[in-house]
Amino acid sequence: MGRRLADEWESLLKTVRATPGFEGFLQPRPYSELAKAAQSGPVVVLNVSKLRCDAFVVSQSEPLLHIPLKCFSYTRADELQRLITELLSNARVHVREAERSVRPHKAANSSGPGFRKLLAELWNTIVKQLKDHLPLRVWNEWDHTINEALTLPHIWWCPTGPLTFLPIHTAGIYDATGAEPTESLADLVVSLYTPTLTALLLASTRIPSQQCKPFQLLAISQPSTPGAPLPHAVQELQLIQDHILL
Repeated sequence: MGRRLADEWESLLKTVRATPGFEGFLQPRPYSELAKAAQSGPVVVLNVSKLRCDAFVVSQSEPLLHIPLKCFSYTRADELQRLITELLSNARVHVREAERSVRPHKAANSSGPGFRKLLAELWNTIVKQLKDHLPLRVWNEWDHTINEALTLPHIWWCPTGPLTFLPIHTAGIYDATGAEPTESLADLVVSLYTPTLTALLLASTRIPSQQCKPFQLLAISQPSTPGAPLPHAVQELQLIQDHILL
């Protein structure tokens, strides 16, 4: 019985994989396909587990780069996650407020030395490890001089475990006042986040123009919620409407 079912399963798989578009059904995606997720910038997958921590850099032009994060651990990531929760709570910053895009030096300044130490640790144990071990040709893509003529390169972060709750994009070494960073990831790249490589692959799939529907946007304002008022929600919605109607 078991042998017959196994043979039937294999036969069904062969039938499905013989269908155009399903050649890789229930098979791991090859790296050549996953690399397409990096078309708008390299993707750094940060794997954090109780066994070890590693960074995997996915690029369209380079083979997969593996960088062990020997100075980091799952336990430390968990501690930093709890630390940032405590720091934000002490600063009376709501989660929704913390998720808003802010300049890194403002974040460092508003939460005091504790937050600066956290950002410095993320810099030293993760970002600096990547900088120090990436091949020169890849690092040159990051090392842009800031001026009006150049735009910063983009990099996608795909963190896992407790790292998903940590602000990797603000990692850096900040001075005592928090006014200006002496080293900052935000000075090198524009950071973006993705939950998975597959999410980026799906997002990069473009619908042919003839199939595109007219642009529509649904925006809902909720200025008052239990325990978490949003005093500027109405004004933000108006700004969105003004921009869309331009």
